Order: sequence, then C-alpha cells, then structure tokens
Amino acid sequence: MAIPLPKPLGFQPGDELKLAFAFDSDRLPTPWLPVLGPRAPPVPLLDVQLTRTGGFVTAVQAATVPVPEAYLRLHQELLQEFRNDSHWPKHVLARYHWREVSEEDADAGQYALTLGGLLLATAALASAALSQGAPLTALLAGPLAEPDDAPMPLRKAE
Repeated sequence: MAIPLPKPLGFQPGDELKLAFAFDSDRLPTPWLPVLGPRAPPVPLLDVQLTRTGGFVTAVQAATVPVPEAYLRLHQELLQEFRNDSHWPKHVLARYHWREVSEEDADAGQYALTLGGLLLATAALASAALSQGAPLTALLAGPLAEPDDAPMPLRKAE
C-alpha cells in the first residue's frame, strides 16, 4: 500500500517528517515514525504489525525500515521521488502483518490429554489386575514359594 504525503507547509529539504497512526478509534497509537530527514532511511517502508485476539485488535507495533531491494525494483518511481526534493506528493509504502493470538493454550491442552490418557491406562491396568486376583496371586506365589520336595541339607557323619 502506498500512502501519499502532501508537502507540509514550510517544509524545507533536510527537515524531518514523521508520521503516527492510531487504530481502533485512537485506542492503539503507534510511535512517531520518521519518514524524511536524517533519522529516516533513504526510501522508507512503514512496517506495521497488528495483533488480533478473539476478533479484536489488541496491540500495534510499527517501525520505519528501508525498502527491500525487491520492492525497489518494482517501485522505481519511489526512489526517484525521495531523491528529488521538489517532487510532491511523495509516496510511502506501508506493509501490514497480522498476528493471531489464540485464547486457548495448546500446550496446556496437550498436557491435559496426556495426563488423562495415563490415568485411564493406569485405571485399566489396575482393573485387569484386580479381576484376575486369584490366578495372578497363584502365578506370582508359585515361583516365590518354597518347593515341598526340597532336598534335605546333608549332615556330617559322626
């Protein structure tokens, strides 16, 4: 998007020109962004990131960055406008990014599902062990019990 900038009254080459934006009825303002002057890039690009949560714009971040080379190839007239002090209106490119912030916490949901699965698996194993109580006890008691026909210890002859 290109924003036309009319020449401000009394503007002289070398003066500084800054822009600020406000979103959502002036509730979310941006800082002052240098567009012309010593602190501005040769050809500026306004990079604006809007954060949305649940259908509402909740935050805005903006910065002035140099126009990437790929953009300059597409918009040669911008470079000529900014180099020519007498050419007005000048056009500033603006790039908007949307960032979506989910109200749900995906990691917490994954942990809850994992914990629920472990609890269900433990309950199923405990239920199976209890239903097989007598055979399981006999199975475990068999190898641990002393055999009835164990050899008698040898005595020394007197």
